Amino acid sequence: MYLKNFADRVQHLIWAEITEKAERLGLGEVSTNHLEKVRGKLDRFKQQALDDFSHGMQGSERLKKDPVVNAVINQSNSPGAVAQVGAGTFSQSAFVQQQHQLIEAIDQAINSPEFAALNPDQQQGFRDIADVLKAEASTAKPDTGKLQRWGKTLVTFAADTGMKAASSTIAQVLTKIFT
Repeated sequence: MYLKNFADRVQHLIWAEITEKAERLGLGEVSTNHLEKVRGKLDRFKQQALDDFSHGMQGSERLKKDPVVNAVINQSNSPGAVAQVGAGTFSQSAFVQQQHQLIEAIDQAINSPEFAALNPDQQQGFRDIADVLKAEASTAKPDTGKLQRWGKTLVTFAADTGMKAASSTIAQVLTKIFT
């Protein structure tokens, strides 16, 4: 139901954009015939995508099911060891340890020569994204989705502004957290 509602909304947005442009350009009767063909194609694409999804397909590829994992971990005689197991949820001690690595990597990036070479707007943009990411990483139970989204945004922003070393370091820490 949610996917169908989303597909209907996307189709409606595309249709509204196309008709608004056609009316603004004054394409007249020729446009009406073409618009109906476009509406038919949109309907078919939407229906095909919904049918594929309902049958576990995406185009010609079979969708993979999320595995159900049931794991038990025992540690003994291993001082300082950190256990990290799971499908989507991580050992809290490992996660906390890596949260601090993420905050340190961001701080190092802000104190780097690469950061100093950025113009003031780029520096502020990096700081804004970094502040959100650090704030989430500092919470007792961080939202992993937020960490992933803002982490990816920061890595992309750093790479786009020429902070290659910082981008790589932060990406490596994020990879450790989420794999």
